[in-house]
Amino acid sequence: AFNKYQNEELVDSSIMLSHKFYNEGREWTADEAGIKYAEWSAVLDERVCDYCESRDGMIIELSSPDFSEFSPGNVHENCRCIWVYLDEVPETYNNWKTPSQKDQKEYYMSRR
Repeated sequence: AFNKYQNEELVDSSIMLSHKFYNEGREWTADEAGIKYAEWSAVLDERVCDYCESRDGMIIELSSPDFSEFSPGNVHENCRCIWVYLDEVPETYNNWKTPSQKDQKEYYMSRR
């Protein structure tokens, strides 16, 4: 029988995998439709981390190397963010900024 810790880990792992495949399916659909842009969408509640909150609303071209490297779910465990795919970019928008190595390192160290 599972103990409480193992059960929580199983639930967390299942959620992460479901989220990962959900995002991959959305990415495939966007690619098939010829979508060129995505907007980072964070769940802005009391559980959102500073990193994801800072990314919320930023728009990126799907051809950018950052699109895969910094995708929601790849950033940290239990990430609840998603890409919202866009047919076109609004006239005014929050342009994507690649996280600095310092910001990335501080973020990863704070999550340990």
